[in-house]
Amino acid sequence: MCIRDRSREMILSFMQSPRNFIVNKAGIHAMTFLICILPVLVANFIFFPDKWWLGLSFMLFCVINIAAFVTSKYAVWQHGQTNKSQSVLNSIGMIGLFIPFLLPIPIVNFIRNYRKATHNLRTLLNDFN
Repeated sequence: MCIRDRSREMILSFMQSPRNFIVNKAGIHAMTFLICILPVLVANFIFFPDKWWLGLSFMLFCVINIAAFVTSKYAVWQHGQTNKSQSVLNSIGMIGLFIPFLLPIPIVNFIRNYRKATHNLRTLLNDFN
């Protein structure tokens, strides 16, 4: 199998509708991230119980960003090509953790790219609806 066909094979291996595929991909990446940061969050909750909302808001922000990254990837995805057109917008969204007025960017990015991603994946996953 050619290296360029691996991404196509990976997408076909899920055998799901485009909506379920995106939800599954975002869920897998969010769980992986949350498992990795769980020790730090538990320590934060133990040592700073009065600041419990910081850990929860950080988790929420990161999960929203992960969902925005997944939809951004598949909104511009084309078989056999690498496209990095969404990386600037995703980077600005991550800066929202430090600059509060940029916080809505990942949400807007997710909403804007979700429809494009499902439409883009529909041609490949049309047999699994």
